[in-house]
Amino acid sequence: MHKSLAIAALVLFSVLGVASAGELSIRRIPLPGHGDFVIAVPDAWNIKTGQPGSGMPPTLILSAKSGAPFEILITPIWSMAGKPAPLDSASIRREVEGAANAAKPQAVEKVLAIETINAASGTGYYFTATDRAPNPGEYKYLTQGILPVGQLTVTFTILTNDGSDATVSAALLLLRDASQGKISAT
Repeated sequence: MHKSLAIAALVLFSVLGVASAGELSIRRIPLPGHGDFVIAVPDAWNIKTGQPGSGMPPTLILSAKSGAPFEILITPIWSMAGKPAPLDSASIRREVEGAANAAKPQAVEKVLAIETINAASGTGYYFTATDRAPNPGEYKYLTQGILPVGQLTVTFTILTNDGSDATVSAALLLLRDASQGKISAT
C-alpha cells in the first residue's frame, strides 16, 4: 500500500511539473503509543524531526536541500490531558478560521479564503497569506492548516517565497496522502 502511495505521489509530482523533487521515500515517524505518522517525502528535501520530549508530539521540519528555500512544519497531534484533538470537520474549520484571523493583520490580503483539503481520513482546511512586510530572511508566503490523519490531527505550516507554488502544491499532496501506521497493543 505504501509503495503505491509513493508511485501515485511521484506521478502527481510529474504531472504538476515538480519532477525535479526527484524520488520519494516513505518516512515513518514513531509516535509512542500512537503508531507511526507515515508520509512520502521527496529525496530532494531535508527532513528533521524535532522531538520536544515529555510525551509531546514531534514536529517534522522539511526544507530544500538546494534551490529556492522553503520550510514545512508538520505536527501530528493526539488527544492529551483529557482534551481530544479536533477530528471533525467543523472543529477543524473553526481552528483554521481562528488561525487565519490571527494572521490577517500582517497579511496583504483583506480576506483569507479557507480552502478544503480532502484526505483519506476526512476533510481538512487551510489558508494562504502574504506577509505585508517580511523581515530580511523571513518568508513572504504562509500556507497553514489542519487535517485529520487516522486518529491524529495534523497541523501544518508551509513557508515559501516567490516562485514556490509547486512546493506548496507538492506539500499539500504529501499531506493529503499521509497516514497513521498501526497502533501496537501494549
